[in-house]
Amino acid sequence: MSRSVSPSAAGSSMNLQAPTKSEQRKIEYDYALSGSMRALREDVEAKVQSQRKLKHFEQEQANIREASLTEARNLYTSQLTERRQTDLRQRELAEALLQSELNKLRLGKISDRWMYLKLRFVQLEEAREREVAHRRRMKQKREAFQMLISNLEARQVAEREDLKKGQERIANNLKLVQELEMRSLSESDRRVKVKANEVAAHQLRMQQQKEAEQLRELQLIKIKHMTETLQHEVDELNALEDMAQVHREEELTLEAKHEMELQAAQDQVNTDQALIKANHLRERQKQIRGQLESRQRRQARFLERQQRHTAKLRQRTFMAADELLAASSGANGDGDSDTSSDTGSDSESMTSGATSETEHDEANGAEGGEGQVVAAHGGGHGHGGGFDQGADRSKNLAEAQEQDILEQLRKGRERIKMLQRQQRENTESLLRQHRDQFRMLQKEHKRVTGDLIKEQEEETRQIKSDHAVEMSELLATMSRNEVIESQMDKQLDTDSSNGLLEQMLPKFVTAQLKEGKIPEPVSFDFVCVGFMDVYGFKELATKATGKGRKLVKLLDRLYKCFDTILERYPTLYKVETVLDTYMVATGVQEIREQTSPAERLEFAQTLLDFSLDAMTAVHDLAVHDLELDVDWSTIPLRVGLNCGPCFAGVVGNKMIHYCLFGDTINVASRMCSTSTPGKIQVSSGYRAAVAEVPDFAFIERGPIPIKGKGDMITHFVDFQVEPAGDGTSTPKTASRSELNLSGNSA
Repeated sequence: MSRSVSPSAAGSSMNLQAPTKSEQRKIEYDYALSGSMRALREDVEAKVQSQRKLKHFEQEQANIREASLTEARNLYTSQLTERRQTDLRQRELAEALLQSELNKLRLGKISDRWMYLKLRFVQLEEAREREVAHRRRMKQKREAFQMLISNLEARQVAEREDLKKGQERIANNLKLVQELEMRSLSESDRRVKVKANEVAAHQLRMQQQKEAEQLRELQLIKIKHMTETLQHEVDELNALEDMAQVHREEELTLEAKHEMELQAAQDQVNTDQALIKANHLRERQKQIRGQLESRQRRQARFLERQQRHTAKLRQRTFMAADELLAASSGANGDGDSDTSSDTGSDSESMTSGATSETEHDEANGAEGGEGQVVAAHGGGHGHGGGFDQGADRSKNLAEAQEQDILEQLRKGRERIKMLQRQQRENTESLLRQHRDQFRMLQKEHKRVTGDLIKEQEEETRQIKSDHAVEMSELLATMSRNEVIESQMDKQLDTDSSNGLLEQMLPKFVTAQLKEGKIPEPVSFDFVCVGFMDVYGFKELATKATGKGRKLVKLLDRLYKCFDTILERYPTLYKVETVLDTYMVATGVQEIREQTSPAERLEFAQTLLDFSLDAMTAVHDLAVHDLELDVDWSTIPLRVGLNCGPCFAGVVGNKMIHYCLFGDTINVASRMCSTSTPGKIQVSSGYRAAVAEVPDFAFIERGPIPIKGKGDMITHFVDFQVEPAGDGTSTPKTASRSELNLSGNSA
């Protein structure tokens, strides 16, 4: 370091001694050196001061840069918050739209269900009303038919009364004419005429009775035909009602199907429109997010430029205040540019970070709504061009959405119209099919009705023809009877008349009547009585309405068969026949004081042989041609036998009858009524009466309740009906050994 000399010291030394040139130069050099040193020191101090100011400025710049970064971060945070809020609002709007569509879908399903239930309720209500109306009509029709039948029966009763009165008038007139004719006749001719008149009156009564029966049969046939016609009409109405019910159900089912198809088509249109709205909403949300991101980027760039401009302006102002810093600004310019570039890079990084995070939120979030367009437009205030472009794009997007919705609505309406046209065609086809079925059913009913009427007319003609044949047969029979009666009058005392009388009454009674005596009641100590009847005949007669002739034919065949067998047993006497009951007895043909054991055995064996022959004959008797309403392989004949004492006597005056009385008769009747079809049941007394005959075998039935007698032990005759070689059947009874074996096995 150089030494400095003050001027006062230099002056004093010059006064003392004049300096030399070298000293002078040295002094000047020292003086200049000291000035340079002073200037250098001042310059160094100024530079130090400038460096201190620059460091302070740089510190302030760093603080300002930190504040700018904080402001940029705050801006980024606010933008990110705004984006998230926007995404949240868009997600809420999308969820609201989705919930609205779901509610519409649920409401549509509820509406469809309600429509189906309502349609079903209407269907059931209509069906119930139709059923009630149909029942009411059927009831009215039946009541009207009952009234018609009542009126018809009243008219028929009046017709029968008129016929009866007319027949009575005819009989009275005939009687008057006959009385007038007999006035001029002699006594002998009068007796002959009286008998002839009686025969004529009897024939007239028979003819009139036949006419009344035929009239009643025709009336019953008419009622039957009317009942059949009514039943046919009821069946026809029921069939038509059932078909109408089926057709109505098919129509309602088709209508419900059509409604569901239309509703499905409408739901599809609504779904398509909802999809279009969702797509356009997604596009609008993307546009809004793009506008929002663009505005945020502009805000970030504007903030960055403003921060750069402020930093440069502060730097220039600071540099202009100090020349030394201004001189060194050229050297520090590179640093400032680096600092600005660092600030810009930080801002760009934040902006890029915000953009990337926004894209991430967009990928994971839901779409927003139209309400965000205003916020996007508001954020772009000050940029008129961007706002106009966003408004134009929004307007174009709305127009496109409206066009798409209208186009989709048009297509949906076209589909619905086509579906409605197809449904109309299906409905018309179903109605045509129903009309064809209804016409076919009516045609079939008309055909069946015509056939029924033809059958009824044919039946009526056949009955009238049968009536004519029966009347002609009756007239022919009466003519033959008249001839027979005339012959019987002429040959009253001949052997044939006597034989006829003997067939009707026992021989001792006939002899007493021929002698003009009145037969007295007779007591027999031993008789054998047998009853035969057809099991189930009373029920058959009750149900056999309109088949009386067939039942008479059945009894005629059965009695003729028994009468033929009876001719082989002269000791048997046919007591009577009542309905299906045939009564025979042995030991009543002649009067005796006491019956010997041999006679008792003969009487009991004869009646049992007759019963076995009757069983065999019934087994071979054919009744299938009578067409009875029973399933009989053979006639179910029951036989009951008993023996013991009884009383007998002649009763009546015109139609005299030889009757048997006593407990023996009652027990025999009970033996028959308690027997089983195809079996011969005998009492214990009867079993004991034929015990000596080895050909008869019996099976003990055990005690059975007998009305008026209590429990009685009865027996079944053990026999089997075997076919013979000539096609007939013969009875076979078990032997004594066979009886023991069968009894043990039983």
